Amino acid sequence: MAATPKGATFYFKGLKTGQTQIKDVYNPDTAGALFRWDSGAGASATSSDFVTFDEQVVCYDISAITGIVDTTKGRIVANGIPTTSVFQWATHLNTLNQRPALAVVINAGTRFQVICVA
Repeated sequence: MAATPKGATFYFKGLKTGQTQIKDVYNPDTAGALFRWDSGAGASATSSDFVTFDEQVVCYDISAITGIVDTTKGRIVANGIPTTSVFQWATHLNTLNQRPALAVVINAGTRFQVICVA
């Protein structure tokens, strides 16, 4: 099948300030490709492939647009190193009334990325 790039939204909360940060991403739906993060003009194939935060945050929700066909999950990458934190598109679709709660802590200044996994 052909890749079907879609958008998704990540929800973060500052552990010090309690401030919520919502980040839209472009999901390329290609194994080994990195998500692209919205820096204010919308997420696209040419957006930055990482995001950093000024304070320690927790990613508590991911809402993915239905229709990804070539990949099934995303792996979190911290400072260029893939982590063991993996999430599945099927359980984080925006059409679901209840998505599993996440508690992925990201330290201030960490280069946070997500890579597509088949």
